[in-house]
Amino acid sequence: MEVSLETHEFFNNSGQNQKNEAIPDEIKKWNWGAFFLNWIWAIPHGAWVALVLMFVPYVNVIIPFVFGMKGNQWAWQNKRWESIEHFNRVQQKWAKAGVIVVALGLIAGVSLFLLFSALIKESKPYQQSVAAIQKNPVVIQHVGQPVSIDGVKGFNSSEVGPQGEAQLELAVKGPKGEAVAVSEIKKNMGQWRVSRMILLPEGDSEPIPLISNYVMVK
Repeated sequence: MEVSLETHEFFNNSGQNQKNEAIPDEIKKWNWGAFFLNWIWAIPHGAWVALVLMFVPYVNVIIPFVFGMKGNQWAWQNKRWESIEHFNRVQQKWAKAGVIVVALGLIAGVSLFLLFSALIKESKPYQQSVAAIQKNPVVIQHVGQPVSIDGVKGFNSSEVGPQGEAQLELAVKGPKGEAVAVSEIKKNMGQWRVSRMILLPEGDSEPIPLISNYVMVK
């Protein structure tokens, strides 16, 4: 059966920029490209209102989900497409690009975290704190022996020439339990030494002051 140009235009109503214009059932689905890339996706698809909302504090937290739900509708209404197949093909490419960008971001984030963790473990404040913790009889009494460091919960350090100071929060683990050790380490004349350390046992126990006579690390 021959389809007239008018009939064809009726089915392909893309690019009309009419909010009340019906969109084909075939594209009524979640748009992953719009969800992952949101404001980048919005520029070529003419979603200007949503683009502006992406930079509004608090509102921008939910906007990616709005992009995912409404993305296909906006794209169909704001831009002329050759066909539904053409539309889906282009949006699939955006979805793949979004997945790649997110994956690369996660890889970069994990790599930076591992690098940062490695740098912390190589630092003198970390080594000084670990040595003081593992040799402290109070720590051994609460968590058991051997004492292991289960991770860095917080780290802050500043140095100016031979002077400096650092603060660390280390997760401590042993056969008898877990705790958090908070240490303050100061650098004087190029030498680091733990100046203050407390132990925060599991539960609601009061902080326990720790005393360390461990030698300074140059």
